[in-house]
Amino acid sequence: MLTGGIGLVCIGCSALVSGSVANGDRLRANFASNTPETRDFRFKASINTLLLSLPCFAVAVILYCIT
Repeated sequence: MLTGGIGLVCIGCSALVSGSVANGDRLRANFASNTPETRDFRFKASINTLLLSLPCFAVAVILYCIT
């Protein structure tokens, strides 16, 4: 349960950092006001948190299959 929860939190953080949960007006405003460096940082941060969630889910599935 703990590793699956950590994986879900990481996916939630990835969605928030990437800005995918915002509406269209907010996405346009964020894109217009961000610099290319900021967009690059947000993209890398969202990918890294997403990649962090994969081992957590793998461990959760392995533990589920064992028990």
